[in-house]
Amino acid sequence: MFIVSKINNNVAIALDDSGRKLVVFGRGIGFPKTPYELKDSTQIECAFYGIDKSLLPMLVSLSDKVLEASAEIIELAGDRFGELNPNLVLTLADHLQFAISREEGGIHLENPLSTQIGIVYPREVEVGWKDLDVCERCCGIRLPDSEAYTIAVHIVSAEMDQASGAGGMHLVMESTELIEEIVSIVESFAGGVLDHKCYAYTRFITHLRYLVSVLLGDAEPPEGGIDADGMLAMIRKAYPAAYACTERIVEHLRKRSSWECTSEQRLYLAMHVNQFLKAQ
Repeated sequence: MFIVSKINNNVAIALDDSGRKLVVFGRGIGFPKTPYELKDSTQIECAFYGIDKSLLPMLVSLSDKVLEASAEIIELAGDRFGELNPNLVLTLADHLQFAISREEGGIHLENPLSTQIGIVYPREVEVGWKDLDVCERCCGIRLPDSEAYTIAVHIVSAEMDQASGAGGMHLVMESTELIEEIVSIVESFAGGVLDHKCYAYTRFITHLRYLVSVLLGDAEPPEGGIDADGMLAMIRKAYPAAYACTERIVEHLRKRSSWECTSEQRLYLAMHVNQFLKAQ
């Protein structure tokens, strides 16, 4: 491993044996005069390929403790959700540092969408709660509970592999509100608040997240090959409530976002709605 340049004492830009550039974290890794050959690879605690070059100057303003916390959070999230956008380590660190600064200044901000985020992204929020512990251990300050939900949004944005910055975060928040609106439509058909902790609900939310990603053009739709119209006709006859609920959701998507669902998308949505309603 060849250390190209120092960011701070514990972070540096390096080249691996294949000549690929990466950002490496490790105690004292940036302390020696650069450039130099790092012979002891065990000094590297974590490494990130593919970080946007435009974000690298951000490293200079971030504290070692915040970067350590962010890197550990990324590891936790990666173990749970798989590969994430590599820019997350910097964008999350930047957010944490700002949140810590606010907390130290006695400025407390609530996340107005905490309830919706908890409903739509329960797994990410669960990781977010653990991340508060990581931040407290690394940085010596306990962030407010609302930060668990904001961290979860950062993780969701990285899962969606959006470009770093406000665009990806805005998209996640828009999707969160939209999915909550769809859940409200289903609950209106069911005649009350549904069980958000059951497996059917988790499966339904997972499908909605996928459907929204497809409609946004961020995921590939499945290949056709099925008689969607014929199967929809069967569902309309056998499960009229699920079919009517699906049509109301499709109309909501059309009016709200000008999205047109295909017959196949309507079919899968109707199947998930039916399973969800049956589980209540």
